[in-house]
Amino acid sequence: LLNNYRNSPKDYDAVVDLGYHYLDIDDFDNAVKYFSEAHDLEPENPEAVEQLAFAYRELRNYAKALEYYYIADKLEPDENWILKNIGWCLSSMGRYEEALEYHIRVNRTETSDAWNLRNLGWCYLKLHDYNTALKYHLKSDEYESNNAWNLGKIGYCYGQIKQFENALTYHLKAADLDPTDAWNLSNTGWAYSSLGNYEQGLVYHKKAADLDPED
Repeated sequence: LLNNYRNSPKDYDAVVDLGYHYLDIDDFDNAVKYFSEAHDLEPENPEAVEQLAFAYRELRNYAKALEYYYIADKLEPDENWILKNIGWCLSSMGRYEEALEYHIRVNRTETSDAWNLRNLGWCYLKLHDYNTALKYHLKSDEYESNNAWNLGKIGYCYGQIKQFENALTYHLKAADLDPTDAWNLSNTGWAYSSLGNYEQGLVYHKKAADLDPED
């Protein structure tokens, strides 16, 4: 691949192939380098733009990822996977209201996408609209059950609306699937304590503290 690139550094396919090689080995910095070169060679080609956005996303450089996902959206309008990634990046930057706009657009045509439904729920949760968040997290669970992260968020939403028995049920389900999630274990303890079972509450708070002593 490197020889092809050295022999033809202006050949789009040679440059893109090198970019994919670095994606395959999780070397996202070099992937950015070569997909950037490919984008310079063919600015209207969505392939390089989309892979460049992905590489930046994997580097957690959400601002740069967003920049290229916006370009991708212009080149290929209304592609749901692009809209979902725009929503993801916005959410990762704490821009939950903007993220909602994109996840809602996806939900208009993909109503059974568990991942998108979870992200809708997450945005509403972060905006403290717990009833709406609960609706979407429960809907996600219908299509993809046994997702520990989602079950924990269902439990948290129930706790926020003072339905502590339901909160405990879902936090325990999440804890069974992922006993290393300190956040969920702490909220399991909170649910027990809210129901007056302080002894069990303490057990789960201690488990959480052992996993995340700085929290």
